[in-house]
Amino acid sequence: MKSLIILLIFSLLAPFAIAKKKDPPAPILLEPSEILYIQLIDSVYDGSDEDDRYYYFEETLDKVMEEFDFPMPYKVVRFGDRPPDNKMRLTIFLQMWGQNGIGEVEAKFSAQLRASRYHKNKLGYYRFTDINFAPTTSMARRTYNDVLKKALSEMARDLDERINYEFRGSEDSEAGDDEKASSPGSEGGKN
Repeated sequence: MKSLIILLIFSLLAPFAIAKKKDPPAPILLEPSEILYIQLIDSVYDGSDEDDRYYYFEETLDKVMEEFDFPMPYKVVRFGDRPPDNKMRLTIFLQMWGQNGIGEVEAKFSAQLRASRYHKNKLGYYRFTDINFAPTTSMARRTYNDVLKKALSEMARDLDERINYEFRGSEDSEAGDDEKASSPGSEGGKN
């Protein structure tokens, strides 16, 4: 009788053991005509004064997007503000931006693209460190921003691969670059 009960239990649990792996979500392509909402989720809330690092983050992100000539309009949103639902959203989870305990300044964060509530893609994990030799506050801020800028530049390259080149505009068609239209995301970034 015990063996019959054991066989019955295993036969009931077998479908769960042989469950199919979930297919990865379809990649999200960015449309240059849409607004990309960039939401920063920071582990440290500094308040809202002029030394709030959110503003330094936003300023550094603007510089990186300008350098990469990012073709989409975007809006940076602080955590707590809600971007509109069903709009393209890039969420940046800032895990560290500061001293790492061994004399370096470190910036590390992960990023996720979201087209809707249920359609999300992990963009990647980004990290950059540099030696901190900053005797003054202004030099320390510059070092922090430079480290963040290098990490954000890696993210911008990955974002550039997600641009839907079929709808990029007349600049690509004038250049006669039909390869981009036939294979979206084939370019590794604009340097």
